[in-house]
Amino acid sequence: MTIKELYLGNNVPIEMRYTSDSEYVKLSAEWVKLYDAFIVGLTEKQRADFDRLTDIHGDQNCISNEKCYEQGFKDGARLILDIVEEMSE
Repeated sequence: MTIKELYLGNNVPIEMRYTSDSEYVKLSAEWVKLYDAFIVGLTEKQRADFDRLTDIHGDQNCISNEKCYEQGFKDGARLILDIVEEMSE
């Protein structure tokens, strides 16, 4: 990925693809399997509450990922500025 691709929006982190043998895909499959087994014994209210909990957790992860992504760019920019300053001294 180049800076130009990032600027043009051609490569957005949320759209990244994972290979079928990746750890992420394996964990996702395990999560679905456990979720399906878990909800069988729940009442409708319990299932709704559990689904809401998982939604909240997902929203928190999105916010955290956005902040980390933003902070990574800021950290990278600071490193570049430090390098440029050292080179001009």
